[in-house]
Amino acid sequence: MNLPAYVSIQALVMLVLFGISVSYLVGRRKTEHPFIMALIGGVLAVMPPLFVIYLVLLVLRKKPQLAESAVQASDKDPQ
Repeated sequence: MNLPAYVSIQALVMLVLFGISVSYLVGRRKTEHPFIMALIGGVLAVMPPLFVIYLVLLVLRKKPQLAESAVQASDKDPQ
């Protein structure tokens, strides 16, 4: 049974879009650069085992301490 080329291309596009969207949503909370994480996830979505490993590592990553570092920086700035 042969699949037409457009079905294969649609499946590939859906995989990449899924990888981009999931990586962006997780990267938005876990990193300072969610667009870069989304691009990496989109590329790795073509290779599902690598994408799963990447996603697990991204989920297990600690959240950046943006709020606390901003408060500490404003306390040190004498104006």
